[in-house]
Parts: sequence; C-alpha cells; structure tokens
Amino acid sequence: MATSPTLYVVDYVVIAATLSVPLGMGVYLAVKGRKRNTKEEYLLGGRKLHVIPVTLSLFVTFMSSTSLIGMPAETFTTGITFVLHVIGVSLSYVIGIFTIVPIMHSLQVTSMYEYFRLRFQSPFLWLLVTVVGMFQKIVFTAVVLLSPALSIQTATGLPFWVSVVIVGLVGIVYTSMGGIRGVVLVDVFQAAIIMLGIFFVLVKGVHEVGGLDTTWTLAKEGGRIPPVDFDPDPRVRHSFWALTLGGLFTFFGYTFDQSAIQRICAIPKMSGAKTVYALNIFIVSTYIICVCFMGIVAYSYFATIGCDPFKAGILTNSNQLMPYFVMKIFEDFPGMSGIYLGTIFSGALSTISSITNGLAANTIEDILKRPFEKCETSDSVKLLTAKLAVWFYGGVCIGLAFLLKDLPGTIIQTALALMGACGGPIVGTYFLGALFPWTNKIQYHGGRHQKWASHIVPMWGIEDGI
Repeated sequence: MATSPTLYVVDYVVIAATLSVPLGMGVYLAVKGRKRNTKEEYLLGGRKLHVIPVTLSLFVTFMSSTSLIGMPAETFTTGITFVLHVIGVSLSYVIGIFTIVPIMHSLQVTSMYEYFRLRFQSPFLWLLVTVVGMFQKIVFTAVVLLSPALSIQTATGLPFWVSVVIVGLVGIVYTSMGGIRGVVLVDVFQAAIIMLGIFFVLVKGVHEVGGLDTTWTLAKEGGRIPPVDFDPDPRVRHSFWALTLGGLFTFFGYTFDQSAIQRICAIPKMSGAKTVYALNIFIVSTYIICVCFMGIVAYSYFATIGCDPFKAGILTNSNQLMPYFVMKIFEDFPGMSGIYLGTIFSGALSTISSITNGLAANTIEDILKRPFEKCETSDSVKLLTAKLAVWFYGGVCIGLAFLLKDLPGTIIQTALALMGACGGPIVGTYFLGALFPWTNKIQYHGGRHQKWASHIVPMWGIEDGI
C-alpha cells in the first residue's frame, strides 16, 4: 500500500483518444459548416438542434469533473447523506419546466442576460447582472480545470501546469472551431465516456469489497450511513433542509444559466425544450446517486484493506481520493484507469467548452451589442469576435486555475459556494421580474416619479412573446 499505482501504456492511449476525438469533431464540423458560418449558427446552431443531443449536452455541462471528484470525496468524508442533494436538484428542473423554459424560449434570446434588458429597461442592472454572471462562469471554469489536473498529477506525477494547459487548450480549440454544434456533438461522446467510466468503477469497486451487502455494512460501521438530520438550524451543513432546499435554490443557478438558456433557445419547439429539462431530471438524479455511492465504495474498500490513505500520508488532499482509489482497484487491468481519467477529462472539457461558448455569446449580445449597432458591424465580424472571445476567456480561465490550485476543502464545496454567491442573486432578480409585474423601473419627470410598466409579460401568458 505504500507504493502508488502507475499507468500502463494503454491507459495513456485511452487518455489521448479522449482528448483527440473532440478535436477531430471540431475540425469536422468547422469544415462541414463553413458555408453556413453565421453568428446565429455558431452560437445557436441555427436554432435547429435536436432534443436528445441537447439533453446529454446539458447533462454533462453541469455534471462536470468537479462532481466526479468532489461528490465521492464528500460522501467518503461525511457520509451518504449528501445524496439528498438530488431532491433539490430534481425540484429545480421541475420548476424550471413551468417557469424558465416558457419565458426564455418565447423570447428567443441568445444571451440569458437579454431578459433583464427587456424586462427592466435598465442599462445599469443589465450590465451589473452580466458582469456578475460572467465572473462566476470564469471562476467556475477555472475550478473545473483543477479536477483533471489534480487527477493526472496524482496518477502519473505529471506537473500540474501541463494538465491545465492541455485540457484547457483542447477545449478552446474545438469550441472555437465547431461552435455550439461542435460543443453539443462532443458532449454526446463525452456523456457516453462518463457513463461508461462510472459503471466500471462501481462494478469493480463493489467486487473488490465483496459485494453490495459488505460494502453497505462496512460503510455503516464506519459512520458513513448516518441518520437523516432534520435540524432546521441553517448552520448544520448536511441537514435534510440544507441539502434539499439549499440544493433547490443552488441548482436554480444551473437551470437558469447561459449554457442552459442557449440550448433551450437552440431547439425549434418549446415542447422540445421542456422535454430536455424533463429528461435531465432522471439522468442527473441517477448520476448523482451513482457518483455519491462511489465515495461509499471507496470508503469500504480502504476499510477492507485496513489502510486509510490520508492517515497513511499517501494522500494530502481529499480531491486526490477518487483517482487514487480507481488506480488501486484497476492496477492489474491495463486501460481501465485510463477510462476513468478520460471520464474526468470529458467532464472538464464539456464544461469548459459550454461555458466559453456561452461567454462568447454574452460578449456579442451584452458587452458589445451597442458598439456593434452604432458601427453597423457585419455578421462576419461578429462571428470572428465570438471565436476570438472563446480564446480570450479560455486563456483567462487557464491562468486563474493556477491561482486556485491550493483551495481548501473539496472541489464540489467550492463550486457550490461560488454558484450560491453569484448565481443566487441573478436567479432572484429573474424571478422577481417574472413573478411580480409591479416591480418595474422608476422614471423621474420634473421632480416627480412614476413607474415604467414592462412590456414583458410576466410568467402567465408569456408564450405569446413580447
């Protein structure tokens, strides 16, 4: 147990394939779609994307490498109670089907922040929400880049900076070349890799422990199957209310997110957009349960062999747990560790590509909208600007990842805290405008003020548009 497992040549081949296939897809779509290369095609796929690919794309965008590493580490440390988070996540999608999807699909926006401009007619609010939202996406992407970097550093000893740069550049290249169609197509491939990787780890891990009954018994004896805590005190980290209600409002930040809205508006019919959210309830719930259970399997495995890798000094950071565990159980099976590491890379790449493509849309439709209108900028210039924006934001995220290397706690804790701090106020402002028609801009005339009535229909009747 004192020695660290190593990768075989075939593992490196699998990892290389995981990185090279997305590049090939990006090149293919760039060549295939060169004759219809417009801004709307690049950012929205001509609003003609299909339900199943978009469903899988939305799934892997949010369920990134942070969850693949952070959720098992969380349940390994604190217990299976964290899985209650799935209740809040499911509810957020259900509510989104009847609120977010009808409004945003009817408006047919490219950037989610256009809603605030149309609803409140306030340039300051529009800019403030845009800046906060884009800042959150940039920092979140940097956190996502940490996951594969920590994984491959643990597995192979490869320097941290090499992993960050390689994964970041691959994501930037195929996103800038293929646009939203490239992102969605690659996401389908990455969804298959993620599901395959999780399946293999669960089956092999449970087998190594001695079966499901043994796995559950050891976890229970170790205090990893605690009773549900219904304490209403918000300071209790993993109470029922903190995980369900907290998960509900936190995940609203994902369901009302640029990546989600972009995909909703890229589907021709509203019924299709609602189907995407409905299917994600099942897919994401299954994913969270499986990933959380991986932490329980890891705990039972190390209990079986009688060695805690943290107490033994082999691991120093909880984010290193899953890569080390996977390499231990697959150390006699060449290629299997590579599949899991490819799973983590896939999760990171899907998030990076989706977010940088979304940030490019925000740049065109929010930051540069007025300058482009004044200069009567051509569509080809806007398209070039969008592609350059992908490179710019990708570079910023790579640089920021180095600054976040020594973050304390699990990666999933950092990601959720960031989403709550930045995404919460944005979601709150959205529902304020959508549910309360009397919350409008106040205009002053001759020392007197009057309310300006929005021309956006709030919630009810929204399917008629603006």
